[in-house]
Amino acid sequence: MQTTKQDLEVYPFNLEWNYRSEIIKNWIPENSTVLDLGAGTQGIKKYVNFKKYIPVDKYAVTPDTIVCDFSVEDLPFLEDKFDLVMAMGLFEYLKPNRVLQMFKEIPRYSDTLIFSYYERRSKLLRWTALHTFQQIENWMTRTGWIIQKMTTTTQNNQRIYLCKHQDTNF
Repeated sequence: MQTTKQDLEVYPFNLEWNYRSEIIKNWIPENSTVLDLGAGTQGIKKYVNFKKYIPVDKYAVTPDTIVCDFSVEDLPFLEDKFDLVMAMGLFEYLKPNRVLQMFKEIPRYSDTLIFSYYERRSKLLRWTALHTFQQIENWMTRTGWIIQKMTTTTQNNQRIYLCKHQDTNF
């Protein structure tokens, strides 16, 4: 998929999500290999030194971004394994069946997942957010994920999760 000028005008590049990066920077070991799904402006790179960092997003914000529209496409095929997968602010854009599919696909790349979820709709940001925290947590459990850490931000009651995948048949 090619990023168009219209796409770039719509995408809210000016939004800062630094408070999320401030929280998770201590959850990510230095020199980790990371697959960042819904990488956006890749703000986490300001806080953590990565051995390898692969950004994936609907828009090619940087030349190394792998373009993927998660609302209609599965994860891109990569042969690499990563220390962890990040999905900060991704699931708000996806319908329930797509979120569940992502939880099933992510273990191909890592058994560690850091993600955030904001239980609120936003027309400006095109968030569908049709799911509750309880639904998100139920889907995680059904697909073999266990919450190791969870925090709620003071800015907007967004939850940030650090999860490990258990090798199960789901």
